Amino acid sequence: MKRIILATLLLATMIYTYGSECNGHTERAKAILTKIMNADTDSIYDTMSAEMKQGIQRQQLKSIWAILTMQVGEYKSDSEWNCTEQDGLTIVTARLSFRTMDLEYTVSFDPAGNMAGLFFTPAPPKETEEKTAEAPDYTERRITLVSGEFKLDAILTLPDSIKNPNPPCAILVHGSGPSDKDETIMMRKPFKDLAEGLASHGIATLRYDKRTYAYRKEMNRYEDKATLDFETTDDALAAFRLLNEGNTPIDKDRIFVIGHSLGAMMTPRIMEKESGIRGGIMMSANATRLDSVMLYQINYLDSIQPSMNYDKEKTIKELELIAKIGTPQFDKDTKYIINTPTCYWESVISYNQINTARKIDKPLFIMGCDKDYQVPPSELRKWENALHGKPNISFKEYKGLSHLYMPAGDTPSPTDYFGEGHMTENVIEDIAEFINDN
Repeated sequence: MKRIILATLLLATMIYTYGSECNGHTERAKAILTKIMNADTDSIYDTMSAEMKQGIQRQQLKSIWAILTMQVGEYKSDSEWNCTEQDGLTIVTARLSFRTMDLEYTVSFDPAGNMAGLFFTPAPPKETEEKTAEAPDYTERRITLVSGEFKLDAILTLPDSIKNPNPPCAILVHGSGPSDKDETIMMRKPFKDLAEGLASHGIATLRYDKRTYAYRKEMNRYEDKATLDFETTDDALAAFRLLNEGNTPIDKDRIFVIGHSLGAMMTPRIMEKESGIRGGIMMSANATRLDSVMLYQINYLDSIQPSMNYDKEKTIKELELIAKIGTPQFDKDTKYIINTPTCYWESVISYNQINTARKIDKPLFIMGCDKDYQVPPSELRKWENALHGKPNISFKEYKGLSHLYMPAGDTPSPTDYFGEGHMTENVIEDIAEFINDN
């Protein structure tokens, strides 16, 4: 799946390719980490596989640590070093603790000893951090969502059964990149906020680990299947089937989808493929194509954080390749663009979210925030202009809120995600009102 996720937080940056023996590799992985911390990465770059060098420039590698610590705070310690062999790769992992959160560091080596991959991704919660939340007005059930060959940890949150014995239910669909069931970003958990908040309004929710999170170390096996549907739609449809066919105490005629970011963009697609969905809530959906939004993000972040120091021009040139897919100007031997399989971009080009939404006759609530630098407020204007007059669609913009529907600074930036924060109550109330009215 995606190798470098520029469309979301740079915290989600992943670089991996292909490619085993554990002997000595753990110590080598530790040495690589030390060099990355010290921006002494030229010698690392020289040992990378050819495919990996196609995905990251020398200067990008040198600036990774500065970018990470800018987002998650100062580094504290490492722990839980492990080495495994998989699909011809030797994979070393460790847990790195920073001021605001833990990251999982993963480095892999191919049989020739070349460094074949490098990950810095949000670390899964420790067992002692796992909680089965309970409150007077809701309960939570741990369940397994089976989506094709993937088994995903999920939570069904149910409001008080006495007050609401047959509640409506919303499926929560993540944004891009690997994401857990709470859609955790640093210390913030927007999907957990949504689930608990909606329960207080008598609405059940189902949230689940995204397959690219639960199976992130195995995603290289599926690169020939990498599409928007593979990343997002398929698991959402499996969630609907679980709710609709299973013995869950919900109103099966009132199952909704709440998509955030990429999940919002894909909400019309999910509803197109499953007519039984009652309605959709689209939180910060891009109306323009994904590569155009990425270009905006690159230029915006570069304007406020020029020290991030990656090869902007090279990235822009790669983005421009996407528009050439399917034309004589495109090299059919191109396997990756922005470190993402070309088949993924083919699915991006073939999907028109506005045209798909036009065909939906079920209720849709399209939302946006004026301090969102990832999906800027101009995108909401495009949705409004394109779908104006459709009686089944409503729109709302929230002032002073970030991409996570939490308070933001005057100049939107990744620092808006630092520290603790929670989804604003009026946002949850509006979503609850939409669901309860439909």
